Amino acid sequence: RRPVVEDLSDATLAMFESDECRTRRQVIEQKVEARHEEAFAHLAAEATRRNLRMLRTPAGLAFAPLVGGEVLDPDAFAKLPEAQQDEVRDHLEAMENALRAIMHQVPAWRREAREELRAVERELTRLVARHQLADVREAFADLDKVTRWLDEVEADIVQHAHAFLPREEDGDGAEAAMQAALSERLHPTLRYRVNLLVDRRGLEAAPVIEEDHPTVERLFGRIDRRAHLGALYSDFTMIKPGALHRANGGTLVLDAQRPLTSPAAWDSLKRALT
Repeated sequence: RRPVVEDLSDATLAMFESDECRTRRQVIEQKVEARHEEAFAHLAAEATRRNLRMLRTPAGLAFAPLVGGEVLDPDAFAKLPEAQQDEVRDHLEAMENALRAIMHQVPAWRREAREELRAVERELTRLVARHQLADVREAFADLDKVTRWLDEVEADIVQHAHAFLPREEDGDGAEAAMQAALSERLHPTLRYRVNLLVDRRGLEAAPVIEEDHPTVERLFGRIDRRAHLGALYSDFTMIKPGALHRANGGTLVLDAQRPLTSPAAWDSLKRALT
């Protein structure tokens, strides 16, 4: 049977690419866009009421005075009576303050939209996780510790729903390969995998393990590492058991003289058995 975490990952990705998720995401984005357009339309209307025009420049939005519906250049503005210039300056200052207030609100609007998107992601992810874990829950319904762990897994999946979104790959060559390796190491389902050190299925009696080469690694296990592009990395799935793990609850048979030839193994074995 395919691992549940792999089915969960595929199902979650499919959910994020579904029409329902795409539609709800578009609704939120359109709401933010409409909010921006409404605010700037109101700002442009207020500028028109004050005989100003809101202009888009390479440096951003700006306001310019109007006379007869035409934008005044600096030379024409300098020829206006002093009182009229002061009035225009007051209007320009008021509109710039209004623009500044809107620009201060934009990050908050975007933050609200992100939070709303996250809420949608969590809602849909909860439905997917509950469906994908249903069979496992049923299979282990009589084991309280397993069901509690599954509850924690479901809650954690929902909390980290955004981690299942596909990442855009930047760069090329070695950089892209490094990103691909990093994505594999940090795959969102990695945290939900189980590293089974000892499998006792089919065992009818206490285990009897004979170890003829009792080194530290063979007695106590090891942590493997993988190399990629000159870097070594590891995670909990690379923990490998030793003879003591396999013999736990049973009997470990070894030549008592052999650990003495490896001081580290002998000292570790004494600590483990006391």
